[in-house]
Amino acid sequence: MHKRISFLLIPAVTVLAAVMLLIIMPLNITVSAQNVQDETALRQIQYTGTAVSCADAEPAVYRSIRSSIIDGFDSEAVTWLPESNITNITSVINTPLAAGCSPFSGERFLAVSARKAPPGEPRAIVKSLPQPANYSAYGSICAAVWCPDPGIGEGRLEFTFTIGAVSGSYTASAPLRTGCWNAVFADISGWEGRSAVTSFTLGISCAGTDYYELVFPFCLDEVSLCTSADAAQAMRYLAPVRQYDCEGCELGLSDAGSLRDRAAEYDMSYMKLTFGDASRSPAADPGSAALQGGGRTEDGHYVGVELQLGTDTHTANILPDGARRISVSLPEGDITGGTSMLRLLLDNRSGAESVTLRSMSARSTVTERTAGLTDGLQSICLPVNREMNELELIITGGSEGEEIHIYSILPAASYRSDVEALYAYTPAKTGRCVIESCRVSSDRSSIEVTVKPDAQLLTRSPDAVIELYDLEPYASDKNDFFYESIVRADVKPISEHIVLRTAAREENIGNRFVVCIKEGGSPTPIAGSYVTNPEQFTSGLSYPDIKSKKGMDTPNHVEAGLLGIRHTTVQIELEKLTADGSGNVYHYDGTSTYYDEAYLSRLDGIISAYTAEGISVTAILTVSRGGNGSLLCHPDSTAPNSGYAAFNTGDKDGIAALGAAAHLIAKRYSGSSAAHGRIVNYVVGHEVQNAAVNYNLGGADLRRTVSAYAEAFRTIYNAVKSAAGTPKVFISLGCGSWQGSSVSNETGRFDVRDFLEAFSEYVRSAGDIAWGLMYNPYPCSDSLYSSIEAAECNSLLASRVTPANLSVLTGYLESLGGSHPVILRDTGFFTPGAEKTLTVSARYDEYVYAYLKAVSLDIVKAYITAYLPDSGRLIERIDTAESKYVTEKRIIGRAWSDLIEGYTPGSAAVRNIVTDSLKPDMLTPVSSYTGTAELLSFDSDLGLSVWKPGAGCVSLASSEDGSGTFAAELGSPPDGSGWRYVTGSFSYPLNLTSAPYVTLELSLTGESPNLSDIELLIVFRSGSDIAAYSGRLSNGIPSELTADLSTFPPVGRIESINLYVRGAAGDFGTPTLYISPVRVSSNLLDSSQLSEYLWEQKAAYIRSQKAEINTNHVIALAVVILVCSTILVIRRMNRHDDIPVRKH
Repeated sequence: MHKRISFLLIPAVTVLAAVMLLIIMPLNITVSAQNVQDETALRQIQYTGTAVSCADAEPAVYRSIRSSIIDGFDSEAVTWLPESNITNITSVINTPLAAGCSPFSGERFLAVSARKAPPGEPRAIVKSLPQPANYSAYGSICAAVWCPDPGIGEGRLEFTFTIGAVSGSYTASAPLRTGCWNAVFADISGWEGRSAVTSFTLGISCAGTDYYELVFPFCLDEVSLCTSADAAQAMRYLAPVRQYDCEGCELGLSDAGSLRDRAAEYDMSYMKLTFGDASRSPAADPGSAALQGGGRTEDGHYVGVELQLGTDTHTANILPDGARRISVSLPEGDITGGTSMLRLLLDNRSGAESVTLRSMSARSTVTERTAGLTDGLQSICLPVNREMNELELIITGGSEGEEIHIYSILPAASYRSDVEALYAYTPAKTGRCVIESCRVSSDRSSIEVTVKPDAQLLTRSPDAVIELYDLEPYASDKNDFFYESIVRADVKPISEHIVLRTAAREENIGNRFVVCIKEGGSPTPIAGSYVTNPEQFTSGLSYPDIKSKKGMDTPNHVEAGLLGIRHTTVQIELEKLTADGSGNVYHYDGTSTYYDEAYLSRLDGIISAYTAEGISVTAILTVSRGGNGSLLCHPDSTAPNSGYAAFNTGDKDGIAALGAAAHLIAKRYSGSSAAHGRIVNYVVGHEVQNAAVNYNLGGADLRRTVSAYAEAFRTIYNAVKSAAGTPKVFISLGCGSWQGSSVSNETGRFDVRDFLEAFSEYVRSAGDIAWGLMYNPYPCSDSLYSSIEAAECNSLLASRVTPANLSVLTGYLESLGGSHPVILRDTGFFTPGAEKTLTVSARYDEYVYAYLKAVSLDIVKAYITAYLPDSGRLIERIDTAESKYVTEKRIIGRAWSDLIEGYTPGSAAVRNIVTDSLKPDMLTPVSSYTGTAELLSFDSDLGLSVWKPGAGCVSLASSEDGSGTFAAELGSPPDGSGWRYVTGSFSYPLNLTSAPYVTLELSLTGESPNLSDIELLIVFRSGSDIAAYSGRLSNGIPSELTADLSTFPPVGRIESINLYVRGAAGDFGTPTLYISPVRVSSNLLDSSQLSEYLWEQKAAYIRSQKAEINTNHVIALAVVILVCSTILVIRRMNRHDDIPVRKH
């Protein structure tokens, strides 16, 4: 019975289990589905999106992308509230909290002041909507964000969108670049909550927890919505990539990683254009379609052709054979921001030969320009139609399967020189001419303008004439000069070259010379140029070639000289040089200018001290509103007293004052006399690409800033060259952004490459002259940056140029053509406090790296660093044969030759240095030599040297007893080094090869107790080579000491001798140093032979001087004879014309 019951229970249990399973399975399925729905809903409630930041955003492009503005911040009323860690929110036009920041779009922007934030917390503001808004029609939200550099390095600041909604919230973040406007785009296309948005929160945060204590402001402008989810692409390519049409090629968007093989570590996505078979494109084969109307342009494009394919008929532009094209439709309006220029940044990997930019407007006007292509990375700037709504890129050449990578198509900072604008012409109506030269004649009597007309000009009517006008440099309108021509020439008969001459005067050397064609009515300008050889007005001097590139900015000129420093800078503040209606008068360019003699005297002391040490001085000319700088400051400058203003090129008085100041300085310090010291180079301004601070011209854009700066540069160039001839003139730029950060309407701060490009083009278009570049290779905002460790991009894509990728700068300068020497000048890296971040060893490794980089590049003429304390033997020996020992790498452990291309150990050695002790007479008595002779005494007329008091020497006097002893009254030390000295320069290089032993008898007397132990240094110089001999003096004890020059390589060319004294125990008062006649001794010649040996050198020098004088007399006599003969011939011809003709 029990078995039967058990048997019956089995199917019942089975049925029950099946029923239960049927019940449970749907429940499980329902639970699982519910979990998935809950997770999806949760993601929608707390949605995390993606954001992209576009640094240095173009406002015009940004405005063309956005569809609806949430807040433009153009009202003084602020509708945003602090959300977290905010102290103040203000709608402003500009703000001192963010120097250099101006509205991104519109008239105002939002300035937000933040406070310290706990780790992980943002500084944020919030705006609540009065009622939920439906933004389902939009694919992205964007905002313009600006933040100053808080000193934490790139990539550590982050901007976050937080959008509140009825059904949840949205969050997306992107990194920011500091010091510029960033357009930040967040993709909201996948977020369902955008149908009922209730609030917007915008915030800034710092990556990591080390920076929460920083206090810094940030700025916001134009928060907007965009229809497209990929609107950020338009900030790089004017439109999303998917909107481009292609013919003969394929187009796609790359990832960032594949760029590393060509552009170091510079991550940047790009449009990849892959060439297809161009012959298969219907548009490329006119024979495959019925062509009606239209025509072919000069460069082979079919324009306005009606193309019939099958049943469709439309108008097309037919490509030339083998060409590819990409095209895109653009929104109505000026997308270039008023510049009418686009810049293409691309990498040509295809072998393509040219690119044509073709732009069309709704009114069917077409602008088309073509540029040649080379292989590799390049930047191309071409004009476009300002009202364009269609854009085409047509590429010719290249092979199927090859690629071109396009990194950006963006508006370019406009460059059109005032000269181009002033001399605008219509070739179809007038023809054109090219000014081949505009030069002062060899006899300095005339300015000769050589003109080459084109074929159009040669077909003018017989009534047409060529006229030359003389235009003041500040003039900016045709009405300023069309009064009376200074030279006129008939067009017919006309040759291939026309030479127009006018008298050369000091008053017109800086003017523009404008060539016009006149045919009945008003003259039409067709070309213009400045004089390109103002140095013709002076003979100029030949400065010695300085092989060493070692420079330093230090007030201790004596120490600098002993370290072998060969280059330094001196800032000349022109507002301190000029005087306001009183003081001494300087006449130049027909005007009289007052200057401050006391300021000049201070400059005399500084410059002459460096010159006495053999240091080449580069003068940096600046002006600010302090002192008497009002006339020299541009009237549009808004520079504060702490900054530098633009030079005044806006009116006649300003240009005259600037030219007079430069001419005075060049005449005094670079002319025939070096009595006040010698300036070898002149630099116009200081790091002027940072114009808001260093060359303030108000709110001027790149075109106007470069135009004004180039006019000032040429004014100073003309003045310096006409006064002295030989000095070089430099522009000054610093390590800000190299490329890619300046927007088309940028004001106050420009990319280095854009500034160089514009300046070079301006100078070339207005009469090319030679110019150099002073460049600061260290970032202004990151003064402790170590370039050794950096992986800087070594191509045009570089964001900045430092010592690590210096070849980007030098290569670009070489591509401009001509000679553009470079002086590197660091003003910030080696500053007090740097040791807090970099060890002393690392700091000096950085110096070695930058110096050896300069050595490896021929175009670099000097590397001038800030003062380096406690440098030991490194600075002294880095340019000698010991260079490879003192520069041994300590940090990374790699050889310098591995780090620096073109550098080999020992290549920095360009000078000799010998150091030794002076030998007392007891060790080298006179009897030990075969001959001894007096080299010079201080009251003789031997004429071998000119002795002068050096720094710390009050006066020089010879003894009255005829012994030849000399007394030097010493005063206070000139600088922190404590050295006081007497200097003597030989009239000609002295050959002491046969008599290398120089003996001096010295004594020092005074009342200071510190005179018991005096350091003595006797230094012989030959160019950059130094032989330094040390000894000791004691109060009242005569010492006879000998320097052994036998091991000094240039002993056959001794140019000067300096005597230095310094108290070993500190200041030693104002004693008197007595120096007896200097003797030389020989082990080869006896005393009689030695005297003859010295006198023969003097005789050779006298003969050479007489020969030079005689040559000059012969030349002068020949000129007189030629002039007289010409006058006689002319008079004879005139007399012959007066004789009546006999009639037969």
